[in-house]
Amino acid sequence: MGSRNRKTKLSMENDKDSVERKRQCRIDYTSLLPNEIMIKIFSLLPHEDLFRNIRCVNKRWYNLTKAPTLWRIISADRKVPSSILRKWIRHSPLLKEISFFNRDDMDVLIEYISKYSSHLQSIIIENCWGNSKNNYIKGRRACGMLKKCPKLCILNFTQTCINSTKFFRILATRAGEDVEPKKYTYIGPITQKQMEALLDSIHRDNKHDLVVSSSSQHFGHIVDAGSPRVTPSVSDFIWNNLNGRYPNE
Repeated sequence: MGSRNRKTKLSMENDKDSVERKRQCRIDYTSLLPNEIMIKIFSLLPHEDLFRNIRCVNKRWYNLTKAPTLWRIISADRKVPSSILRKWIRHSPLLKEISFFNRDDMDVLIEYISKYSSHLQSIIIENCWGNSKNNYIKGRRACGMLKKCPKLCILNFTQTCINSTKFFRILATRAGEDVEPKKYTYIGPITQKQMEALLDSIHRDNKHDLVVSSSSQHFGHIVDAGSPRVTPSVSDFIWNNLNGRYPNE
């Protein structure tokens, strides 16, 4: 009789332990963490995980993934759909740095940046097309971005084409401003008129920094504003060496 009572007691204790374990498994321990800690944890995750997975867990996580501090730096290649990337840009009022690689939707993305990213300080565009049918990025969109993003001080276009003379003129003018140091790099085809516009801005204002050096046949020449100063005589020498290598616009 005593043995049976002991077995019954042990069984009841095991049942209690089982219930307690199940109860603990159901506890959401992340709910005990403050929002600041959760946002810090989320900042260690890729943006695609935040957008596709984390925000779907519950309402609190959904709201936390929209914290502007999580979206100050964005990097996206062709794997991120254009529709999703546009949402990231639209909901990132504190966006400071953005990088694009191997994409074919830059016309629409640059337009979104112009509308929603006035605090942008750095943009890198590498091996990107304006759209799926045209490898040139529309000059009107690129010029609009330069005007709408006054804090932009780092611009790097690599293996990318801009079909605008005005863009290079604005680029040279901004490089000569004394607001803060700027680093502007363009690696891609450049026409005679575009080079003339760039050098003409330097002739008018000797504050500009410019380096022009040959690259491969595929990528044209490098125009880099952010290196040692170039005097008008040096810019003449550059143009004389480049003149005749490019088709007219």
